[in-house]
Amino acid sequence: MKEIDATRIKLKCLEMVEGTGLEWWKVIRMPICISDRMPDFSANKEDYELALGIVEGKPVWEGDELYYAGIKFSAHYGHSFTQPGWSWTPPKQKTLMVELPLEDVELYADERELSLSEIMDLIGRCAEACRKALEKPIRAGSTTGCDISGVTSK
Repeated sequence: MKEIDATRIKLKCLEMVEGTGLEWWKVIRMPICISDRMPDFSANKEDYELALGIVEGKPVWEGDELYYAGIKFSAHYGHSFTQPGWSWTPPKQKTLMVELPLEDVELYADERELSLSEIMDLIGRCAEACRKALEKPIRAGSTTGCDISGVTSK
């Protein structure tokens, strides 16, 4: 590799790690040999792969799975990892406990199979209970979502 190409690659790496505490050679690798040491730039410039970015102090490589706004993404060229919100950690599941009125639960408490219209009715009652619960102020430390685990049928 020409010295000027090696210098350009090193400068890109230095810009990427600026302020992260990572060594510049941690964001460059060769597809055949991934090492934890400084590259010697003896191969062709096409043989080196630069990280796409850095998230939470770790380099991001093509195909890595990350989360943005709670949605899972496979990293690829074109994503901007400089904006905040990217994470390696999947979001925690959130749950809202909703109490259904006893008469709603008793309608379906027997051991028979439910018809499609009864299932649709039960889903509507659950959705309404969730909507009403979400209209109330949420206390600090509580979670959101909808859990109807107390309602069962065969």
